[in-house]
Amino acid sequence: MLSLATVLWSSCQEVITLELPDQEPKLIVDALVRLDTTQSTTLVSIEVRQTSDFFGTIAPVSVDQMTLSNLDNPGNNTDQVLDETEPGSGIYQQVFSTHELARDRWFLQIDYLGQIYVAESRMQYAVPIDQLTIGDGSLFNEESTELLVRYTDIGDRQDFYLFDYNNGDFFASEDLFYDGQQFEFSYFYDKTFNPGDTLTVSIMGIDRDFFNYMNLLREQSEGGFGPFASPAVSVRGNLINATDIDNNNNYNNVNNPDNYALGYFALVQEYRKSVVVE
Repeated sequence: MLSLATVLWSSCQEVITLELPDQEPKLIVDALVRLDTTQSTTLVSIEVRQTSDFFGTIAPVSVDQMTLSNLDNPGNNTDQVLDETEPGSGIYQQVFSTHELARDRWFLQIDYLGQIYVAESRMQYAVPIDQLTIGDGSLFNEESTELLVRYTDIGDRQDFYLFDYNNGDFFASEDLFYDGQQFEFSYFYDKTFNPGDTLTVSIMGIDRDFFNYMNLLREQSEGGFGPFASPAVSVRGNLINATDIDNNNNYNNVNNPDNYALGYFALVQEYRKSVVVE
């Protein structure tokens, strides 16, 4: 693809031609399923978009079919089709039993233009947030707000956590240095808040693969990011292309390794806590 760019140098204009790489469109799947295990049912909501050219936009896309299947209890009417909320919205939803989502392994399949994208997940447990506190520290400038997050890790197991600060920024942590202990850290918003404003934080349990995926996104986005936005580079998640896998002659997709979807499918237990700015 060719693009024209204007370069200013010593008050002169020169039109140059840049050769930009062609990029095959890729699906972006936001399949982070958050479970409140105190509720009997969960509305599973999955969003699908698609990348375009190098400088193109990211738009919702309607797929041919999306299903979520129970791998541990097959044949019990557990293959459920997710319905698009509105034509062209790219948002697919269905109500599931929270108990079954938390207990079993689940298989996501997306059919789109003759291609089949699949991923598998089992819910990872989290721990509640013990306390949120507005601190008085600052970072780089005075126009910032410190939020202190405190929680207690469960000992004798390896845990990974994902924090959502409800502003498009996420942070992944592992309990390597605080296994079984209460732990507190600071997060800085790059703005100040007014008295009465409410700040909400979510903590989610994730596995090691998702933890590594989120850290790669943070490294390559150089700061705040959304885990299912279109990254500057194609950080690979867990959605593979299974179109040619027939379990007879082809058991994997090693002959088509670059044909995959961006994003991640994960079932996570979530706890939320809020604090009011005083």
